[in-house]
Amino acid sequence: MAERWSNWLGNQTSAVDCVYRAHDVAGVVEALEQAAAKRQRVRVVAGGSAWSPLVPVHGALLDIRGLDRVRQVDRERRRITVETGMMLRDAVAAAAEHGLSLESPAMFLGLTVGGLIATGSHGTGRNCATLGDAVVGFELVTAAGQIVQVDEPGSELWRAVITSVGALGVVSAVTLQCEPLYNVHEVHETVEAAELAEMLPIATREFEFVSAFWHPGARRGVLKLGNRTRLPATELKNRIEPNFLERAAGWAGPLIPRIYARTGAINELVAASMSAGIGRGARVVREPLFSHYQQVYPPCISSEFAVPVEETTAAWSWVHRRLMEFHKHGQRPVNLVVHCRFGRASDALIASSAGRRSCHIECLSFAGNAERPLFQGEFDVEMRRLGGRAHWGKDIANPAALAACHGRNFEQFLSIRAELDPNQRLLNPWLRDEVFGLGRRRRTAAATAA
Repeated sequence: MAERWSNWLGNQTSAVDCVYRAHDVAGVVEALEQAAAKRQRVRVVAGGSAWSPLVPVHGALLDIRGLDRVRQVDRERRRITVETGMMLRDAVAAAAEHGLSLESPAMFLGLTVGGLIATGSHGTGRNCATLGDAVVGFELVTAAGQIVQVDEPGSELWRAVITSVGALGVVSAVTLQCEPLYNVHEVHETVEAAELAEMLPIATREFEFVSAFWHPGARRGVLKLGNRTRLPATELKNRIEPNFLERAAGWAGPLIPRIYARTGAINELVAASMSAGIGRGARVVREPLFSHYQQVYPPCISSEFAVPVEETTAAWSWVHRRLMEFHKHGQRPVNLVVHCRFGRASDALIASSAGRRSCHIECLSFAGNAERPLFQGEFDVEMRRLGGRAHWGKDIANPAALAACHGRNFEQFLSIRAELDPNQRLLNPWLRDEVFGLGRRRRTAAATAA
């Protein structure tokens, strides 16, 4: 009997023949061998946090949440080896116990290490790329059940695996290069939203860590800034635990679009509640408390593009101007927050920040916002015009354009993918047809041969 799967929001669902559940690498091998014998397509699932259709498949799912152990900590080399079904919260805590800090982890701790790496997810920081770029070794189980161990970064296989969208095999464990645990002098500045576009490039020169937040319609936005420091940290309680406003926003999320339809006066209130976890004023905090400040996601949908850092002002200016135009006409297609972060170039073949320093601009709307499509298509077109690439785990308006955005890197990725999974056991229809275009490629090749 078919089993029903749904992601965290419920916008992606799938009826599958069965769900394999692995608790160790042997279980992963066994599941893939069984799926191959039944000629089933398999997609890996753990937290189910992606908004995009990465998981739904006609076949089987492989649930790796049981792969959640720390395998090794090398304090001398500042490395930690964890299984990929582990929650980021647990990986951060395990590293901190040994005086270590993960590089470029996401601000939300309720995600899995494997999902973050597969989608090219990231934090913010002048010297940080994606979490996958911190991978210095990994264990990969191919579609045929072969275990591949890679102990050093730099190879083309490594560049493909550190943002793989789950299309190369099952990455069952990774070794992450860490840093010594450090303190951050954090500063929060409330600024006029119209001035943020010009302020962001200046902020990235003066601060290592830069994030910006703006609730469309609100007059002001918030800059969250930080630099490393040797000053002692202030002890903070509950920074990485959901606060009342975050819990309230999670509960009230489905009601917000209806409230908006009746009054615009709630703008500033919602802006305040959404920025509550970001922090206030200036203080010195330990790094985990600086990075991980969003603990509850209300029911929402997110889209994100990484634009070249040189296009930061143009990209933010356009988003601000366009959303204000909608707002003046009583329309709120983005009714949660616009958010941006910064990072160095990724070495991954198909990460959104591959090969260049990037500004990651994200637009979040509450689920059920019927006006969201008014902006979504325009956002996609304008960000691509500025050289932007979409985040694999967020909502993607034009999946067919992803290949073109990555150029020759994408062809190289597909070549490696074909070697590891020639029978396409690890692909679902969305990846195979809409993103990779493998059906179109076959028809073109056949027509050429004829």
